[in-house]
Amino acid sequence: MERRAVFRVRNCSIEIVSCPETIYECRVVKERGRIHPLQVAYLLHTSNAIVLDENDREMSLHEFVSRFSNPSFWITFSTYVDLRKRGRRVEPGLLDNELVIEDRKLKIYVFEECVPIHIEKLMQLVDTSIRQGYKVVIAVVDMHGDVTYYEVDKMRFPTIERRV
Repeated sequence: MERRAVFRVRNCSIEIVSCPETIYECRVVKERGRIHPLQVAYLLHTSNAIVLDENDREMSLHEFVSRFSNPSFWITFSTYVDLRKRGRRVEPGLLDNELVIEDRKLKIYVFEECVPIHIEKLMQLVDTSIRQGYKVVIAVVDMHGDVTYYEVDKMRFPTIERRV
């Protein structure tokens, strides 16, 4: 019996051929019926999966990522790998740079070190996540792939009244 998951790439989509329940990502697949490219890349990285192309040729991690990556893929992947090494059950979020740890009601937004982010965008991410009942963490990935985590929250400062 195959202990690794098997996926097939067809027309820019990922088909699930087999996915043993002993792999965490496969349990998520059973619930949702689909798998995110980030999760497949992780399974390739950990040698827990093989991916076949249209010609049934086995794809490498690099080949797979070149087909399914977006501009923030590698930094999000680095963070995903780091969190899985720490034993967290993390899933990709709706945004390219978003990861979610449901059992802790935590949303993690991944950013690259030295790449500016507008404060309005950060405030919007924090506001939306807090309204949805999540805590927010910013993960900053440096040029070596090391990840530093910062918890983010909103603060409301009281209005300071001047005495005349």
